[in-house]
Amino acid sequence: MALVYVLRYFPTLTETFVYREAIEVAARGMPLGLVALGARADGAGLTDVPPWTPLRPGVGGLVELVSGPAGRAALSALRERQGLKRAARAAGLVGALGPEDALHAHFAGEGAEWAQALAACGRVPYGVTVHAVDLFRPRPSLEDVLRGAAVVLTVSAHNASEIKRRYGVTATVVRCGVNPGAWESARPEGDGPAVSVGRFVPKKGLDLLIRAVPQVPGLRARLATDAPAELTSGAVEILGLRPTPEIVALYRSASMFVLPCRVAPDGDRDGVPVAMMEAMAAGLPVVTTSLPGLDELVDEQTAWIVPPDDEQALVEALSDAWRHPEERRRRGLAGRARVVEGFTVAGQADGLLRAWAEAGWRPASLVSPGPSVTR
Repeated sequence: MALVYVLRYFPTLTETFVYREAIEVAARGMPLGLVALGARADGAGLTDVPPWTPLRPGVGGLVELVSGPAGRAALSALRERQGLKRAARAAGLVGALGPEDALHAHFAGEGAEWAQALAACGRVPYGVTVHAVDLFRPRPSLEDVLRGAAVVLTVSAHNASEIKRRYGVTATVVRCGVNPGAWESARPEGDGPAVSVGRFVPKKGLDLLIRAVPQVPGLRARLATDAPAELTSGAVEILGLRPTPEIVALYRSASMFVLPCRVAPDGDRDGVPVAMMEAMAAGLPVVTTSLPGLDELVDEQTAWIVPPDDEQALVEALSDAWRHPEERRRRGLAGRARVVEGFTVAGQADGLLRAWAEAGWRPASLVSPGPSVTR
């Protein structure tokens, strides 16, 4: 019996919040399995790997499992959504599932479509955690995936209300979190650079940050992102995507964390960015924007908040933060306290297991808080 994670990518540095959750779930006594549809090159720098057992093609009971109406319909739907090769690969994994297993997908995208198909063929339940891109730039299958799931989780109350409004599905809020003890204390009152962490995609607003920083006298920025190296200037340094130990060091040397999130032209947006939680856990104040969902993590006690896509307002907020080191320190301390109180990976793992127990899959004894695994 195992909780089998079904992921679109593994490994990748941009989804460490999934791996940390899995490590915590395993610490509570839950065996873990893994199905990964693909990998990203940045995953070569991954350091924390959960004790997953990858599913391998198996034949035990396979013909019986996929020959029934539910199995045939599920594989037919997967073939229409992702092609014959993907459907055939999924069918080959069905025999490796145990009768008491359950599947869980992070992001209601291609991985969730696989979880739905494997669950139908193997006659086991599946769940999904909805984040942001999967909700605000959805695949056509989203409603079907949500309605078929035994467990539907999401990372913010804003997302939960949107899921209910759009699809009539009730989602349980289980916030992503961090290990507060893993993030060394920053000194935001110092003269360190502003920092940011994230992929160079429109929703992160890093292009806006790159333009804003040179307009603040004396401020420098270091960005752990996959932006083109030629965007490096005298005030802005592009570091590339970096592994967690280097992010810890980056935050330790910083004066503030900046992520000017926006709604991208295609509708994509951030949920509640884990990189922001990590920075707050390190004691950094935040400069960000007033998007729904973000206000569940930050406010004026912990951050400088400006309208999305307002370059001048961002410059003014950066300037104000840069001129007031003691206020940076005060907001940084308040931010760390908020993360410790409500945005921990221990709470994330407990919420996942509790939701599955309430769905009738696992005994409640596995839901009791276990030791937080700090890495």
